[in-house]
Amino acid sequence: ILLSKDGVLRTQQLLQNLSPEAYVLTDETLLPLSTKAQVFALDLSKKTSGLSKTQKALAVLTAFLREKNILPLEALRETLEATSNEVFRQENLASFDIGLTLTLKK
Repeated sequence: ILLSKDGVLRTQQLLQNLSPEAYVLTDETLLPLSTKAQVFALDLSKKTSGLSKTQKALAVLTAFLREKNILPLEALRETLEATSNEVFRQENLASFDIGLTLTLKK
């Protein structure tokens, strides 16, 4: 998951070495990326403004899991609900809900 230009710069070597079976999830403003991996881009400008990088990453992951149907979303939600810290639980669930509204573009 790449959310910033700095992240792209720090991972350039890794991106170039990824196989076509790998996935990269990123903000569409960071395209194009130099990689053989499958790149999925999202418009993170509006729906995720005000979220921390961690919260954005969770929203992106949720959108990806929904799109690819890799893991039942209910399992992820249950895991997030099990967080003992109330503040983190609410932030994570809000990020999860935002992720359900994001659209992946390949």
